[in-house]
This record gives sequence, structure tokens and C-alpha cells, in this order.
Amino acid sequence: MLLIYGQRKQLKFWVTLDRLTPFLAVLAVFIGLAHVASGQAFGSPTPLAWAIDLWGARRHPSQIYETIGATATLLLIWIQYHSTLGNGKLFLKFVALISGLVVFLSAFRGDSRLILGTFRQEQVLALVTLGMALILWKSNPNREKREE
Repeated sequence: MLLIYGQRKQLKFWVTLDRLTPFLAVLAVFIGLAHVASGQAFGSPTPLAWAIDLWGARRHPSQIYETIGATATLLLIWIQYHSTLGNGKLFLKFVALISGLVVFLSAFRGDSRLILGTFRQEQVLALVTLGMALILWKSNPNREKREE
């Protein structure tokens, strides 16, 4: 649907993604806050001093970690929004930052699905997404100059 709309309005794909990136970054912060409010995405049990009591155990406050990481990502995106990054690079930077955040934070989650008993599903998907974002970042020399 969005692709058809963009084609009809003759919107440039990468420019449009760059323009949507701050909204997506704000959305990531609100997703973290929603996890705090609902108790979803809870952390694994831990004896650390800053653990929270949730679901009958002392757990990593992974929802708070997520919200802090998303807020830091939002600040980085906001600072670079009007920079001279090439078309699409702001969006790809956001995707890479969020993917790296997911890879890191999934280690503290207590509700992750394991693949082959070892790998966390979110980490595998985030690593693939991070790799694709980095490949796209390097592969297209036509995005060197920012178009308005």
C-alpha cells in the first residue's frame, strides 16, 4: 500500500525513509515504555542490586534497558537528522542501531525463544538485519549526496 502511494506521489524511496526515521525512533521509545507498563519483554533472573521484582522473581529490568537504549538511539537520530548523510543513510543507521540494541539486550531477556537450544531468535533476526543494513550502507554509491 505504502509503495503504491509513494509511486503515485513520486516520492523518492530513500528520502522518504529518511524523513520517517525520527518517527520510527520515537516509536521505539514508546514500545519500550509499553513493555515497562505491561511487564512484557521481561528480564532473566538476576541477583544484581538493581533487579526488579516481576513474575515472582528478581529480574533484569530489560524493559528499562530497552527504553534507555531506544532513547539514546532517538537522540543520535535527532542530532543527525539535518546532517549531510546520503539518502537512506539515516534510516540505515537507525536500523543498524536498533538491530545492535536488540542483539545486546536479548542477552538479558527471560522470555526469548531459543533456536537449537542456544541462539535467541531475536538475536539471529537482528544480526541478519544488521548485516543487511551494513551491506546496503556500503553498496550504493548513488546515496552519497543528500537530495532534498
